Amino acid sequence: MAEAEHGPGREFRLTTPLTGAAGVVLMDRAPSLAQLASLKGLMSAGDVLLLVAGSTDASSSSYARLLSELQAAGHLLPEVRVAHVVVPEHCDMGQVLARLDAPVLRDLRGKESTAHGETGGIVVMFTGLSGSGKSTLARSVRERLQHQHLRPVLLDGDDVRRFVSKGLGFSREDRETNVERIGWIGARVAEAGGIALCAPIAPFDETRKRVRELAEQAGATFHLVHVSTPLQVCETRDRKGLYAQARAGDIKDFTGIDSPYEVPSAPALRLDLGSLTLQDATDQVLALMEK
Repeated sequence: MAEAEHGPGREFRLTTPLTGAAGVVLMDRAPSLAQLASLKGLMSAGDVLLLVAGSTDASSSSYARLLSELQAAGHLLPEVRVAHVVVPEHCDMGQVLARLDAPVLRDLRGKESTAHGETGGIVVMFTGLSGSGKSTLARSVRERLQHQHLRPVLLDGDDVRRFVSKGLGFSREDRETNVERIGWIGARVAEAGGIALCAPIAPFDETRKRVRELAEQAGATFHLVHVSTPLQVCETRDRKGLYAQARAGDIKDFTGIDSPYEVPSAPALRLDLGSLTLQDATDQVLALMEK
């Protein structure tokens, strides 16, 4: 069976044997305050890392309750760190610890905490052909931020079409309207100090510039990430058969076939997910956001 494409905790699903790591506690559900207090004995060994396993949803009630309990018990466990992971029978705790201790993510947490003061929010727009991996990359970035107690908002082009842009077609005007609406929502998120991850195809340069303007008018930092996976690779990933239908003439004005994709001339990042791993691409986006 193929591995799930978007599962939470995917980067922590490790297969190497467990190695010793002082101060690591694995739990299958959120602990009580009394149980948290009992962990104080581990503090002499350094940081305590709590791994909450068993759920496949990073926003699950168990995980949310644990974060709430940790806030209440801050005076008991000032050095505690938390990760929500899906842990197989064997996992390498050293790799998990290294990823959770990334300074980039700690800096991002500080940026969000000061967002209502002098620092605005962040809008990241992932643009690329259908099947390029832009939504997969945006979900990976969101998941990594969630592990650091951040709550980014993901605005996927297809999802927005189902609700906010319901009724729009696929003419150039309608596609530009859909992207602009995504940009407007992202700007409102950033205006409130949040992080908006936008993942439409956004094929036209003029509309991408409009989204940048909306973000900057809201006092946000804007980053354009071009997911530059080649068309041939995108077609091999076409689970819905859209490219085949477009080449057969059954779908008109399909980006990359009979409708142009205007390649960004100077994006903040250009990432080819046909050659880069998802983890490497995610690391680069997080480093960009930290800057």
